[in-house]
Amino acid sequence: MDCRRGAAGLVMALLVAGGGCAALAKRGGKDAPVLIKDPSWIGGDCQAEMRSKNVEGLCAVVTLAKATRPQAPGEVARHAVDQAKSQLAEKVKNVLVDAINKCATNCGNLSGGPPKPDLAARLSAFAVNGARVMDLWLAKDDNLYALVAVDVGSIVSGIQQDPDLDQAAKDALASRARDALKR
Repeated sequence: MDCRRGAAGLVMALLVAGGGCAALAKRGGKDAPVLIKDPSWIGGDCQAEMRSKNVEGLCAVVTLAKATRPQAPGEVARHAVDQAKSQLAEKVKNVLVDAINKCATNCGNLSGGPPKPDLAARLSAFAVNGARVMDLWLAKDDNLYALVAVDVGSIVSGIQQDPDLDQAAKDALASRARDALKR
């Protein structure tokens, strides 16, 4: 992580919120950052980053602009997750709609339940409550980037919370969602 020291509390916020820092070099008696290339996930390849960390799930990259980002450590992560939830919910919903559409047999009451888009939207809303910040990066443009993910466990947990599905439907849908996220 590029730990440029624009705001006094920001470096601590990045460390506490789960990020790491590039080694700081001494220049003129002051700590100065070692500027390194931005990670590939900032450019939109967050799924590759998740695979490299052996995490099955879905991700989103959000930008916390310097002018609007919070300075308190807990607030940085909370703000990033809040900003990513709509992106993640849409991605989870798409996976679940595909999983529901592929559920032809052994799916419990899934076929007679609520309309597929409504069910997928409701399940994705449960799932994104498990979203977390996986990485932070303070870039040369002074924007803070956050890699926010919802892992397969959170998605399965969201499915299991649904009161309208029987256990067979929950199991079938969870299995198909797991399979979809392994690809």
